Amino acid sequence: MCVGCSEPFTKRAPAFHCCHFRMSGFPFENSHLRASPCGVSYHSGCVRVGEPFRTRLADSKGLTLFHQVPMPHFVCEACQVRAELGRELHRLVPDLCLLMLERMRMIDNLNFWAKSTVKKYGTSLRYLQRFGDHFGVQPLQPSTLIAPPCSPAVSLQWALLYYSLRTKKGKDGEIYRIGFNTTRHIKSAASMYYTLDMQDKFPRQVLRDRAGRGLVHEYVSPCAEACMTFASKGMSRRLGTASEKSWAISHVHVAYIDNALEQAYQRAQTPDHQHEITVAAFTNLIAYLGWLRGGEIFEADETDLVLTLPIDGPTRGLPPGIGAVEYSLLPETKSDPTIVADVVTAFTTMSGLSPGKWALRLQAFTPKRASKLFSTQITPAWTSRHFRTSFAIPLLEQMRREGEPTLRCFSDKPGTRLQDKISSMHTWRRAGRSVVSRLPRHNEPNPPGRRKASDWEVFEHGRWALSVGSENMPQRYNQWALADRLVITLCCT
Repeated sequence: MCVGCSEPFTKRAPAFHCCHFRMSGFPFENSHLRASPCGVSYHSGCVRVGEPFRTRLADSKGLTLFHQVPMPHFVCEACQVRAELGRELHRLVPDLCLLMLERMRMIDNLNFWAKSTVKKYGTSLRYLQRFGDHFGVQPLQPSTLIAPPCSPAVSLQWALLYYSLRTKKGKDGEIYRIGFNTTRHIKSAASMYYTLDMQDKFPRQVLRDRAGRGLVHEYVSPCAEACMTFASKGMSRRLGTASEKSWAISHVHVAYIDNALEQAYQRAQTPDHQHEITVAAFTNLIAYLGWLRGGEIFEADETDLVLTLPIDGPTRGLPPGIGAVEYSLLPETKSDPTIVADVVTAFTTMSGLSPGKWALRLQAFTPKRASKLFSTQITPAWTSRHFRTSFAIPLLEQMRREGEPTLRCFSDKPGTRLQDKISSMHTWRRAGRSVVSRLPRHNEPNPPGRRKASDWEVFEHGRWALSVGSENMPQRYNQWALADRLVITLCCT
């Protein structure tokens, strides 16, 4: 009798998934007790799940257990959960939930491979079985299994599956199930925990590979076990890993915001309002030209900003009339937490953007918080959200209402609004990184001297490093001059 559908097995519909412990049971770990035989057998297509589990794949792929593959051991949900709990099951909600999570876990585990791959390999595996039956030798010899395999990786995967059932409100106002990427921080946290545990358990035996994983010869972290890897891959295949990127603005938008803030600065009635506008304008340009994240911008100190006026350019080895804005980043910047990085931009670019003008004005004001560069009397602690909601998005909405062609893709409908697409400072960061790598578009200025940036300029300005094999030694170790570092913003943005 099939446990899934309560129908008897016939020759036309044979039982394919029979639990390894259906007749024998197994001993509980660290106990003298023994689990009773489960008697579980399934028809080929009866191991499936429904709500609350979902899949993005067509034809319910990812919600059924592939029946084309002869598995070395099939362990049913009841036996696996009993082995993890170390006792028999009760008719309680937690035990029933674990049974559901275990069925989804076993399906995700096999979904590590694509369905077409499993179908192809299934044919070959059945051939190997027939070969063994005919000649009396067994090419496929499963290992002896005394009890279901118990591991923290199993319960960790249950926790991930349970977390994946959460919902969130989308930008269009609808309720959606969270994606796979949202669950990854749970596994990362557990990985950190087991990394520390590994070092304590196996002193002088742990090493780190190039991927940053800890390896020992006699121990494998549950987060790196094969069953965890397979289940996570199957789960990612079912839920997908796509993420929505923040919209990237163009030069025309940055320039419009800059001009609007300049007019607002001239009309401001009080120094406090001028200070507020100055911070917004400087944020707009330094984020676009410096390719900075929000955390790298708004926690800066006054001492992190160094100006070289165009009249003083020759004193720093710059051509006459060329100034510089040097902006030091926090020591914990993501580019490299071990060094203090900085960003150099031109005082005024060929396209007319002048971060130096706003930086010079900014230095004339006294911040509300001592020594903090982005601190005003109106807003003592600036954030990305304050800049976007109070300045950038309202100005871009005004630009859209004026008929700007590049903003026609936005509307007032939830999900297509500017506020739905501009979710972080990556809107400015992505724009600056994009514009230097291509020729100017129809809505971008193209003054004499305008050009694309070289790969070396992009990597230097972005505070990245090419792989060692891709760099020549002089290029890697030579110190870039100030004039070479600011030319990417002078000529390319």
